[in-house]
Order: sequence, then C-alpha cells, then structure tokens
Amino acid sequence: MLTRAQRGQDPPRVLKKEPRSSGKVGTLGWCFGGGWALRLALADPDVTATVVYYGRLESDPEKLKKLAGPVLGIFGAEDRNPSVEQVRAFEAGCRTAGVKCDVHVYDGAGHAFANPTNSRNFRPEAAKDARGKVREFLGRTLK
Repeated sequence: MLTRAQRGQDPPRVLKKEPRSSGKVGTLGWCFGGGWALRLALADPDVTATVVYYGRLESDPEKLKKLAGPVLGIFGAEDRNPSVEQVRAFEAGCRTAGVKCDVHVYDGAGHAFANPTNSRNFRPEAAKDARGKVREFLGRTLK
C-alpha cells in the first residue's frame, strides 16, 4: 500500500524500494482491474509478473512483446467478456511474442467466478484452485 506521499510517484519503482521487497513488482487484478494489471505491465518494464483474472486482453504480439515478465491468466469457460476465443487469441499472441503465459480456463465458471460476494457466479472449487495457482506463480516469480 502506498502512503499519501508516495501516491503520484511511479508505483513499481516505489514498491521496489520497500524493505520487504525482492526488487520485483507484480500486478494483479480482477475484471476491469485485470485489464489494467495487463495494461500497466505493457507500459512499465519494471513489472516482472502479471496476473489477469477475467480482464480485458491484448492479442497483438507486437504489443505483447513489451511484457518484461510472465503472465498468469485466470478465466471462466462460460465468460463472454473475455470469451474463450479472446483468451485463446491472447494466449497465441503471447506465444508468438515469446512471452511466457500460463492460462487456466475453468469449465462451468463464468465472469467473476472467484468473487465470494457474487452468489450467482461464485465457484468455490475453481476459486480455490485459481488462488493456489496465483500464490505459486507470484511466489515463484517475485522471490
């Protein structure tokens, strides 16, 4: 969490200076925030790991080449935004760009399936599995 004085500064650079920091910075977001997590990683080479939970994606390999680190994508097979087709296009774009990208699409899960306050879409088993994948990914890439 950034202090009031740190807001407005470059967050990745500020976070890298934190005493508990490994010197690496990751982004993580859900829905709208998932898209912004990817956008920040595309814009800032100091971002070394990115987690996108069902957010807006980019599939252009030329743009994806800007990613400085791997990406973990968490999506629902029943989601329409992004659709499975969009997820596969993102995955193919990463592969073409030479970006390590680990994508997981959960069957029977729709948008916001990891949100426990969304009783209609919440899928506890998929959410638990995804959370474990995120912890392992961030632990490995940010250590």
